Amino acid sequence: MSTNETKANAVHNTGGADPQIRINASHTGAGALVASVTGDLDQATSQQLSQQLNHLLDERPAMVVLSLEDVPFLDSGGLDVLVNVQRRAHAEQVPVRICAPRRGPTKILQLTGLDVAFDIYPTVGDALAGTANAGSPFA
Repeated sequence: MSTNETKANAVHNTGGADPQIRINASHTGAGALVASVTGDLDQATSQQLSQQLNHLLDERPAMVVLSLEDVPFLDSGGLDVLVNVQRRAHAEQVPVRICAPRRGPTKILQLTGLDVAFDIYPTVGDALAGTANAGSPFA
């Protein structure tokens, strides 16, 4: 399994330290891409996150698994990125699965109704092995 780490510095500074988002991407033998995201998914990091995820989609993986285990915060900027990645992947017939979201991001996905737009799994292993498909409202 090869691993590429991409560190994306956010464009906007909303406080003291520069907000950052980091994606550790690895490819499985079956052609799936596992992208482990670290940091807040918000307005300050959304542009860089979008660029990095779209760059990874350019590699034409068989499946994308987004691990949100290390994402403590999700706002409308992060939701927008997730929806746009889902739309692009769906258009390219690439399944997107989200795994291990923390309580805060899970609540936001539920409150917005986006929990039904994504296949959400408890672990990366479950996401890679999963066969259930909740469908997509972006068809």
